[in-house]
Amino acid sequence: MADGYAKRKLQSERNLALALTKALREIQATNMSTIENLKLGTQRLINYGSCLIPDDYYRNACRELINEDRRLTLALAEIYNRNDVALDMVEIYFRKTLKILGEKKVAISLSFLKGN
Repeated sequence: MADGYAKRKLQSERNLALALTKALREIQATNMSTIENLKLGTQRLINYGSCLIPDDYYRNACRELINEDRRLTLALAEIYNRNDVALDMVEIYFRKTLKILGEKKVAISLSFLKGN
């Protein structure tokens, strides 16, 4: 009986050690991700420092940064406002493809697909 208790205790301690190890790995991964994001944010902030330098080269770099951020904001707003982004992308792809092919080739393709 004592042998069974010792095995169960050893097994539960092993499970606890595995859970603790897994938790520590996840904490480390989260911390590394946070540090990487902080690094990227700091680089972005330093890049915005170019807006303070009165030189044409740095002003152009500043304008590019602002345009990138504006474009990102507009893209995020568009994604938020749409119901199904993937479906919209597929629809846009096929509309452009059909426009490139032209009406005559589209009609031929549709008749081929229908089996006529």
